[in-house]
Amino acid sequence: MITVAPPQAAAAAAVPLAPPAQADAAATVPEPFVGVFVAAVALSVLLGVATATLAVVRYRRRGDPSLRAFVVGLVLVAVAPLPFRVFVVGTVPAVARDAAPPVLQTAGLLALLVAMYGDPRTEGHRWREAVAARDAVVVALALAAAVATVALAARYESSVAVLSAAGVVVALSATVAGQAARAAYRYRSRSMATLSAGILLLATLPVPVGALLRTAGSVDGALAVGVVTGAILLGEAAMFATLAFR
Repeated sequence: MITVAPPQAAAAAAVPLAPPAQADAAATVPEPFVGVFVAAVALSVLLGVATATLAVVRYRRRGDPSLRAFVVGLVLVAVAPLPFRVFVVGTVPAVARDAAPPVLQTAGLLALLVAMYGDPRTEGHRWREAVAARDAVVVALALAAAVATVALAARYESSVAVLSAAGVVVALSATVAGQAARAAYRYRSRSMATLSAGILLLATLPVPVGALLRTAGSVDGALAVGVVTGAILLGEAAMFATLAFR
């Protein structure tokens, strides 16, 4: 989670690294890097808004039900969680900060699966293909990543709800990213390749990376914020490219 301190604070940005009991401990960004951080955050937000705008324009132009699910999924995964990930200190309640991103991204990932395989309630859907033997490796790797993430996060987080949400998001996002990567390779699709990269950067990696930062103890502020901000920026760019290539 990236936080922007209020103007009167000495440090302009921080990434919480301590367990809930020591939530005040944070890695602050040194003064020389504040401008770079703010620019990266602003660009991430602009890319998120551009992605949402392009998604709506594409859907209104085509009106395809599968595109509707794709657009909804893309916005929920890439755009909706931004206010909860990049925020001014004191403006976002801790409960919303922890609960909103996994809920939004879970809904978005399910919508992306519907876009990829069709509505399971209708004829012609391809869900049987999604559970074929050749996809078992992707699902197994996704589940392994989820289990490893939960085990790592359990070192500082005791809430079963939070751990469960983290596991669900990592498992779902890794599955969608893996299937998108397979489609990109099979059909030489640039949009599927960028979708896979965007989901990994925005949904799969933040939880384990955040857990690693928290369990690592003392972490250089510029490095910590740079890693998280860079992942968000690259993820937003990948999601925008997904729509541009589609």
